[in-house]
Order: sequence, then structure tokens, then C-alpha cells
Amino acid sequence: LQIAEATLRLGNVEEALAMYRELVARFQHSQSHISNRQIGPNVWEISRADVEDCSYRHRHLLVQALVNAALAFVIIQRHGDAIEVLKSAIAIDPKCHQAAFNLTVLLLNQSRSRRKDEQKYESSPSVERAAAVTYWMKYRDIELDKATDYYDGELKQRKDRMIRLSQSSMHKKLYQSSPSLPQTLTLDCAILKIWIKMRDNKAIEHGLATLRNGNARRA
Repeated sequence: LQIAEATLRLGNVEEALAMYRELVARFQHSQSHISNRQIGPNVWEISRADVEDCSYRHRHLLVQALVNAALAFVIIQRHGDAIEVLKSAIAIDPKCHQAAFNLTVLLLNQSRSRRKDEQKYESSPSVERAAAVTYWMKYRDIELDKATDYYDGELKQRKDRMIRLSQSSMHKKLYQSSPSLPQTLTLDCAILKIWIKMRDNKAIEHGLATLRNGNARRA
């Protein structure tokens, strides 16, 4: 994994990708011997069930290989492949910050490109935009089926936190010790704003109503 990372840093993207693919393939083969399961045609496609018998260390290394491979795919403009690889990383470790963050940003970027091409408005959410919101809110433990006031409050809370962080004399130290905190809060705000607007869409509201009715029946 370290050799592949060094290769990627040197700019040898295709070579690094081949290394990451070999790492993932080796893992797939080792697991197939343990569980007697068949390996699919797509070596990057891995589910949580595929790694249930693995140690935390092996899962962590596999997720890191997938995250790095996704970065390599982005460098060579294969964004669709990067998204699919990150979905596998999230399936293995739903709390991987790097995977969740990068996947959300990639999906949002795809959504913006599609809206620009098709001249769609934000009130007509694309599949990518809806997926970005769902992945990030699930990762951040923000419930989807709440009143608008709840999301307004969550948004205000994060904006206030960003202001306090920027005003703090410890800001640089905090940024170095936890470099993803400002970006995380910024993405929180962007996703919450999108979700507040998306809730006005009739299809989204219908889906939420179905969700509420299903929860009520189970209760």
C-alpha cells in the first residue's frame, strides 16, 4: 500500500492504479478461499458481507486502498469509476470520513455538470444530487424525515461553529490537528441547504410521506 501511495505521489497514476487493483484482487481471492464465495467480474465491487471475517486492520487497509484508487481515477478523469470504488469503501466502513466526503463531493460535481448540460433547476434534483445528500446525511447522522425547522437549526449551529472556529486564536492549530473540520462543516452547510430546497419537490415529499407511514405502521 505504501509503495502504491508513493507511486501515485510521483504521478505514475496508471501504475499506482494497477497496484491498488492487485491489492484488492489479492484480498478478494484470500476471502474467497475462506468463505467459498465467488468473486464477481468487477474486482472493485465489495460489500460489507465480504469482509465480515476480516480483522479491523485488514478492513482499514482495504478501505484505504479503495479511497486512494478513487483518487487515482479522479486524476485521470474517470469520475464514474471513482464513485463506484468509493461506494465499496463506504459499504465496508460507513464511518470512513475520507470516503464519505470524497463521494459526496464527486456526486455533487456530477450533479452540477448534468444540470449545466441539461439546464435544470435545483428544484428538480438529479439522481447524483439526491445520492450525495443521502450519503452525507447518513454519514453525519442527520435524519432525513424531520421538519424544516430542525434543518434550519442544524444549519445555524454549523454556521455558528464555523464562525467561532475562524475567530479563535487557536484556529491554525486546530486546522493542523484536524484538517478536515472546516471542510466538513462547509459540506454540512451545503448539504443542509440543498436538502431544505429539495424537500419542496413533490417527489421527495411523497417519498418522505411513504417513509413516515411505514415508520408509523412499524411503531
